[in-house]
Amino acid sequence: MGIRITDEEVLIGLISVYPQFFQNGKLTSKDQLEQQLAAQGLTLQDGIEGMRQALILRKVQNITSPASWLRRKSWSSLAQAHERSQIAYIAFPPAKFAIK
Repeated sequence: MGIRITDEEVLIGLISVYPQFFQNGKLTSKDQLEQQLAAQGLTLQDGIEGMRQALILRKVQNITSPASWLRRKSWSSLAQAHERSQIAYIAFPPAKFAIK
């Protein structure tokens, strides 16, 4: 789907979950954060990748939820999207047009 999560988004996610280890958007105690993650059976890299995956999942859920979709699309834009559709080909079976 082409969904990307920036490093800044991951940082914001980590700050929201572990605010005690960050001050003014910067990691103040890497060792303590690593200890916290180790208590959960994770390495620092696991925590970062886990946050990235959670944020991707959240974006996918927001994109695919009906309420979100309706906020982004109006009925007129939906109609316009369908009006622009093109038919690649139409198949007519010869047997339907055979003279009996």
